[in-house]
Amino acid sequence: MKHIVDAGRLPDGLDLLSFCDGLVFFAPVALLVRTTAGVSAGQFFLLQALIAAAALLGELPCGRLTDRIGYRSTIRLCEGCFFLARALLLAAFLARSLPLFVLEAAVEGLAISLESGTWDAYLYGVLPPERYLPKKARMENWGTAGFLVSTLGYVGLYAAGGLPALLGATVCASAAAFALSFTLPRETARRERGAARTPGGLGRLLASRQAWLLMGLLAALSVGRLLVNFFYAERLGACGLGELWMTPVILGYSCIQMLAAPILAKRLERYGIDGVIAEGTESGGHVGE
Repeated sequence: MKHIVDAGRLPDGLDLLSFCDGLVFFAPVALLVRTTAGVSAGQFFLLQALIAAAALLGELPCGRLTDRIGYRSTIRLCEGCFFLARALLLAAFLARSLPLFVLEAAVEGLAISLESGTWDAYLYGVLPPERYLPKKARMENWGTAGFLVSTLGYVGLYAAGGLPALLGATVCASAAAFALSFTLPRETARRERGAARTPGGLGRLLASRQAWLLMGLLAALSVGRLLVNFFYAERLGACGLGELWMTPVILGYSCIQMLAAPILAKRLERYGIDGVIAEGTESGGHVGE
């Protein structure tokens, strides 16, 4: 099979798309965006729950859609949904409209469903097996680099134009990612899906005590992530510190995340699929066997 994605040193379309996806300029003050527009902390948590629910409910339908249209088309649809979600967030903030915030959360959840597992399957189809994990780690690093750049740029944008400037810059970055998705090469071949499937797989999973314990642990970690990512700015304000102090905090844990990607890639090469499960990411229905 001829592989058509460059996995060398120079950034390709995949790297640049990941970089643009990481440019979320309003991330340090994501909660402030909502509360400034009249959303309460309780409503904010409900919006986050709506995103999670939409992502969960969309998993199987989006997986079936991917089987019909292919991975590249699904990635384009995913990036389009993320672009729409960012535009709706800007519109909701300017209009101070809770219904628009609700619509934005639903669209973002759909985008997450479309994204779940699709990138892994796409890379697996366009790269030789030995280049899959290094390329995935490299794309994650480019995404983290974009997030670092947006965190540094947040200071200047927030000082110059406030929250609208942060949201507008993020919309532009998302539009660039959507445009770059049209430069991706088509996957050259579909993986065979004729392997025997275990009957009642979902039912057996839900009947497993270990699965429920794992889901509970991941839920607790998700709540912790929400508190760190969204309420840190509020806590800093309560201590008399401005939102700009979020920059060094985010830079710190983003650097840790950037270092984690190649470390995880090496562990995955050594431990195989158990490492993927332990990583706890991309567990959607698009990867197949």
